[in-house]
Amino acid sequence: MHTTAGGEVDQWGPKWTIWLMPGINVLILTAIFYFKSRPEILNYPVKVTEENKTALYSKMQRLLLVIGIAVSIVILLVTLQTISHLHTQANTYTQGIILMIALLSLSPILAILYINATTNARAN
Repeated sequence: MHTTAGGEVDQWGPKWTIWLMPGINVLILTAIFYFKSRPEILNYPVKVTEENKTALYSKMQRLLLVIGIAVSIVILLVTLQTISHLHTQANTYTQGIILMIALLSLSPILAILYINATTNARAN
């Protein structure tokens, strides 16, 4: 099922597609936890040295955790909206889901700001 921003269904698919979003979520979380356990293979905006390695890896692991949580919440909301629509034929959550997705899209940026602020506060 695909809905417009107004919550009206504009396309239907086979029943198995209800499992598509949770399946994608599992793949995304698997990749995130893989990279979280191996932060040394990721790209960083500064040169990684022995002095800054621990701090950079820790920041990246926290950022990946925030991204994983945000993605999971968005996928959960979309899946719940789909199930709700299938049972009630109502679009009760559409505007709320759009707002939540917009807010959750900002979470990695907010996480970076928070992580940098706490790191700078500890350094002083």
